Amino acid sequence: MSRSILLKIFKWLAVTITILTLLLVVAITVFIWQRPWIPFLDDGPFKGQPIQSLPKTAPLQVFPVRDFVLEVYAPLSKEQAPIVLLRTQDKRVKWAVHAEGMENTHVSSLKFIDYRTIFGTTVRGTVQWTYGYEAMWWMIGRDGSLKEYWYSW
Repeated sequence: MSRSILLKIFKWLAVTITILTLLLVVAITVFIWQRPWIPFLDDGPFKGQPIQSLPKTAPLQVFPVRDFVLEVYAPLSKEQAPIVLLRTQDKRVKWAVHAEGMENTHVSSLKFIDYRTIFGTTVRGTVQWTYGYEAMWWMIGRDGSLKEYWYSW
């Protein structure tokens, strides 16, 4: 083979490898940005206990997320966890759950801080529960469905 053909092949390989490397870096960056944590020894996934009736008090927090609004309400009793519900733009309740954790634990409060959305919506926040003040992640589908939530330690 002539030297010019080898140089062309080398340049083509270098460009191809560079493009593939950049695509891989972008894909990993998007994944890390969307879900900055991978559940390893965290507690969850949880789905929450559906509530029987909507709270009649004012929410402790109203947190807009894309086309929805997350609302946090105080627990109805000392034994129960706070209520988290998701409303649509037309004020309909999509779902409402007691944000409980594992068996024999108690969630006393939670607060949403920010969210990221690409594949679905990941809402980050903090929770005060049996194991202390920790981080939490709520995964919400594009249609507003509650996929799962996690409490970190």
